[in-house]
Amino acid sequence: MDLQQTFYFIGIIFMILWILIFIGVAFGLWKAYSTAQSIKKHMVTRAVGLLAARRVEFIATALITIATFFIKRAGNAFRKK
Repeated sequence: MDLQQTFYFIGIIFMILWILIFIGVAFGLWKAYSTAQSIKKHMVTRAVGLLAARRVEFIATALITIATFFIKRAGNAFRKK
C-alpha cells in the first residue's frame, strides 16, 4: 500500500465516522424532542439538546475537514505520479 492509498483509506474512515456522528445527532435530537413533547419541561431539555448538538456538530465539522484534507492529499499524490 503506497502513500496515496493510505491517505485515501484514512479519509474514507473519517467520512464513515462523520456519517455515524450525523446519525447519532439526528437520533439524539429526535429523542430530546420527543422527551420534550411528553414532559412539558421542554425549555431545559431543548437547551441541553442544543448544547449537545453544538458540541457534536463541532466534532463532525472537524472530522469532515480532516477527511477532505486526506482525500485531497490522496488526489495530489495520484496526480504527481
